[in-house]
Amino acid sequence: MIFGCIDSGRPLQSLALHRFTRVNFMKYVGLRWLLAAGLGLTITMLRAAEPLPAPLAPPRVVLKTAQNDGRMLRIPPTRDLARARTSNINIRYLEAGEINIFNDVCVGWPEDAKAAFSYAAQIWASLIEVPVPITINACWANMSPANILGHGGASLFFRDFQGASIASTFYPVALANAMAGVDLYPGEDEIVIAYNALQPWYLGTDGNCPLGRYDFVSVILHEICHGLGFLGSWDYDNGVGGWGLGAYPIVYDRFIVNGPGQYLLNTDLFFNPSQALGSQLTGGNIYFSGQHAAAANGGVAPSIYAPATWSGGSSLSHLGEEFRGTINSLMVFSFADGYSIHDPGPITMGLLQDIGWSTTTTPVPMMGINGSVNPVTISTSDPLVMEVAMDPGGSAGRQKDWWAVADTPLGLFYYQAGPNQWFASGSPELISLHPAYQGPLEALARITILYMPPNSLPAGSYQFYFGVDERNGA
Repeated sequence: MIFGCIDSGRPLQSLALHRFTRVNFMKYVGLRWLLAAGLGLTITMLRAAEPLPAPLAPPRVVLKTAQNDGRMLRIPPTRDLARARTSNINIRYLEAGEINIFNDVCVGWPEDAKAAFSYAAQIWASLIEVPVPITINACWANMSPANILGHGGASLFFRDFQGASIASTFYPVALANAMAGVDLYPGEDEIVIAYNALQPWYLGTDGNCPLGRYDFVSVILHEICHGLGFLGSWDYDNGVGGWGLGAYPIVYDRFIVNGPGQYLLNTDLFFNPSQALGSQLTGGNIYFSGQHAAAANGGVAPSIYAPATWSGGSSLSHLGEEFRGTINSLMVFSFADGYSIHDPGPITMGLLQDIGWSTTTTPVPMMGINGSVNPVTISTSDPLVMEVAMDPGGSAGRQKDWWAVADTPLGLFYYQAGPNQWFASGSPELISLHPAYQGPLEALARITILYMPPNSLPAGSYQFYFGVDERNGA
């Protein structure tokens, strides 16, 4: 915290300016917040990391072409790409003649396609926390059938490593590394992706993809997402459904339920493998039950693609068709020409949180004093202007409290958005404060919430706070 004092007629040594997240706000509201949150600590002992046995091939997820429906869908990135840690997502472009683990024979990469790939990696770097670098094994290959845009997945899966949140469950290696905080298999690429060199690609990064071409950035984002963990181990053959890499599910599988809310991994209900499970997999009534994904879908579990005719590489590893043409379009099973979708959408980001990723889509409050986002020095003869803005990130539409508080020589004050006024708390106790706004969180353009004219502030120390927490009014 930065403190300052105003002596009459002399400059303020340092006016407090504090942009904070919920963690910072916790420091301010102190013990009352800690007690209300019910913080605790649970320690679970897990076995040493065990990778997917070598004879078992990792699952591959396929993205297919779709016919344009007459719309030119344009969804730009939602995060500040300038802040992305691109060094933590690396791309290894396979040379002509190299063969990847999916047996794609690579033909060598055009330079403009590499530029689009780097841009897509930058978008993902702005959305997820990548404490351990991710390397993508990328192949440019001639593929058949003609309706394939690309396919990809994780190169390895690990279970029961230190940091795993669910025992006896395989995690894709990029996620396992992030949860463990170390590279569990040094020297190995984490994600393997191949793209069909025969498609009419749009290789620009501006999102202005014309009809008749497929936006390469969008397709890269889609396949990277599968490599991060948007994929299951589900299989189907002649009416019999099954799951598992060996005897264990992938973490994504643990969230798959049917319409009544029954978990498909529950072998008391659906023996593995069985025709009963096969009927579920092709019944068109499958959902992802994670709480973050549901919260991003208005509190309802989002549907998962489960057509009546099983489609290997597509079924159960994509969002349902109801999301086509929406902000959540990126992860449907096929992609139309003329579309450009440069953001995964809130449901997919919630899904990634549910399986274990830490994302950067928490709300980002921004505050400035007299046009500066850094500490400023002012005089009592200067005006004071406080401006705020809000990037809701993945919390858009969720019920939140946001707060604006001033700790001044005159006491505590809180801002109320409705009347657009500041009120004295009347008490030094934090319980006397009220949130500025309660309700669905939305993007907030820069607005002025405080203007103090020259010579209106007494000498003293001033601290200002602006932030967001869960909606509870406390």
